Amino acid sequence: MTTVRQYYATMLSRTRIFRAVISCAALLLLAGCLAPPKRHAWQISREDAPQVRNSAAWPQLSTNDYVRVLDSKRQDAVALLQEHSFVSLDASQVSAFAPSLSVRTGQAHLIRGASFSSHPSFTIARFDADTGRLLIQQFTYDGEMMLPFRWVAEPNAFVVFLSRPPEHIYPDAVLGGDWIFRGRKWITLDNR
Repeated sequence: MTTVRQYYATMLSRTRIFRAVISCAALLLLAGCLAPPKRHAWQISREDAPQVRNSAAWPQLSTNDYVRVLDSKRQDAVALLQEHSFVSLDASQVSAFAPSLSVRTGQAHLIRGASFSSHPSFTIARFDADTGRLLIQQFTYDGEMMLPFRWVAEPNAFVVFLSRPPEHIYPDAVLGGDWIFRGRKWITLDNR
């Protein structure tokens, strides 16, 4: 009789341990899924959001006019952009930061960016030449939040050829599920 009681006591203990482990795992998953993404200081502030509200009407830059700085040069580029949102570049700097980008008409600038991934799903760059406002959006697919960790935006940089120096730079790291692809033409997306 005591062995039967010991057996049930052991099984009850194991069941409680199993439930506790499952409960902890569920809490960790929920905490990771529900944790808000951490924005970077370079991203658009709430005060600046009205400035880019009608940005869909701004002309989209050609992918021939900009490129993300090489991964191996990203730290150097971010260091140059600590004090200023953009820096004008000469031809040797362009070839160092973005060797795949051929020299274009206009002035080359090193521009601030921000992303939730070192290789975002796609990028959209828009420039309003009349006001000098430049919007750099980098979209990252979050796997519908099934990954149990908190997303943290990181700084990066772009080399952009513009007809005039920008007045305002608006880096925007966008994190989302399937909706970030809705209404977009795959052929035109810059997923470099």
